[in-house]
Amino acid sequence: MCGLSRGSVRSLAATVTFMAAGFLTVLVQRHWLGG
Repeated sequence: MCGLSRGSVRSLAATVTFMAAGFLTVLVQRHWLGG
């Protein structure tokens, strides 16, 4: 979450993108593992 305190749009977008990527990774792994 580093950089959010600065209110930078770029850091906010990077954080959202990172969280979205991690979320999608978990969904894909769970789907492939059938669980």
